Amino acid sequence: MVVPAHNEQDLIGACLDALGEAVRHPGLCGVGVDVLVVLDDCVDESARHCRTRAVPTLAVRERSVGRARLCGFARLIAGAAAGVAPVHPRAVWLATTDADSRVSPDWIMAQVEFALNGADAVFGVVDIDDWDGFPAPAQRRFLRHYRGAEPTESGRHGHAHGANLGVRLDAYNRVGGIPPLSVGEDNALAVNLHRHPDLRVLHTTAVRVTTSARRDSRVEGGFAHVLSGFAQSGRPHRQVSSRPRSSSRPRS
Repeated sequence: MVVPAHNEQDLIGACLDALGEAVRHPGLCGVGVDVLVVLDDCVDESARHCRTRAVPTLAVRERSVGRARLCGFARLIAGAAAGVAPVHPRAVWLATTDADSRVSPDWIMAQVEFALNGADAVFGVVDIDDWDGFPAPAQRRFLRHYRGAEPTESGRHGHAHGANLGVRLDAYNRVGGIPPLSVGEDNALAVNLHRHPDLRVLHTTAVRVTTSARRDSRVEGGFAHVLSGFAQSGRPHRQVSSRPRSSSRPRS
């Protein structure tokens, strides 16, 4: 499991605590879970938060969330390949979230269950942490655009978020890995996966992550930039949907 981080000292602690709870889910007995934080050109205290929680880190200077995820996955894949017993690519599940997000306690368990039932990739949804600082209509506009992603809805949606996705290693390899983009790597991965009709790619509300609603976007077109579009005009600055054309225990 990979968590890219660029100067996230204020939020990464809560992220790692939530991940720790998800890793300790009682249903994961017998499932090996590795967590890796990719510190992408961090000059703050993000690394200290990782050390105090004994979470392994990888330092890079990419300044690109797509490249950071790619580097993190490459490290975990290499580690799985170097293990004592060979691990088949279908038995390895790659997951990722963001350092400003908090996964639900069953986040890993839910993905494992989908994988055991034949899913090749899972794209979950995000809940906004706090709308303070946004004009009142912004939340209504976002939810109207994001319709179908509430827990009480049908369970299917058309979104792709780097803060909430997982993919089986053989499917990941088949599409050439996660695109090394500074923005939109999540949507690009979804599109690439959907190009293979034999892959079972799920977009489900059953896998949920709470993410920050910060206004200071780290990159043009990032999620904070999307939210600012709802605050200003009621329209996202970029699509948050991948617009898909269709719809042994794994290691996370």
